[in-house]
Amino acid sequence: MAKQFDLSGLKKQPVKKATKPKVDDVVKAIHKEEEEQTRKQPIKTVTKKVEPVVIIEEEEKEPLKRVTLDLPASLHTKLKLKAVHDETTIRNFVIDLLEQALD
Repeated sequence: MAKQFDLSGLKKQPVKKATKPKVDDVVKAIHKEEEEQTRKQPIKTVTKKVEPVVIIEEEEKEPLKRVTLDLPASLHTKLKLKAVHDETTIRNFVIDLLEQALD
């Protein structure tokens, strides 16, 4: 014989929905944790050396003009490798070449 249980005294409980904490509450909690951690850490004094500022007068810069140049891919690769080998940029390398050729 199966046992019978009296379930009449049980109340149906409402299901609680999981709620996400509000962003403001999370931010406040993070700041509170950080404050507690900083209170626990000893205060360190840091001294920083201040270098005197030297003002150097710059020469007036000559206005620039843009030049566009299409190169074969193989020549561009050689140019780039040469610039890297000379530890400079393609721009500076080409400007130096042009100044040498035009002087």
